[in-house]
Amino acid sequence: MQLLELAPHITRLVPAADRYLQSRSDGRESQRLALEQVAEGLRGDLKLMAAAQAGIGETLEARMSRLWTLMLAGMILLAILAVCTIAVLLHMEHSIHGS
Repeated sequence: MQLLELAPHITRLVPAADRYLQSRSDGRESQRLALEQVAEGLRGDLKLMAAAQAGIGETLEARMSRLWTLMLAGMILLAILAVCTIAVLLHMEHSIHGS
């Protein structure tokens, strides 16, 4: 009997409850879509970063190769200079003691 007295009140609450639940569902859907958009943007950013990093790696390899070449050339020139210096010193010593 008490339920019958509450029936008109419950029937008035059903549309309000339906709107409330629908708005929550819409809110969750919009949050899900927003998160998907953010995730897609992050994926794109990560792809760009990976491409940039790969380019930097190739640039560093080329620079390191040039650096090693220059260092090797410098060491060879330094060795030649050392040999020439020793030869001049020996020649000077020989000419001083030889005369």
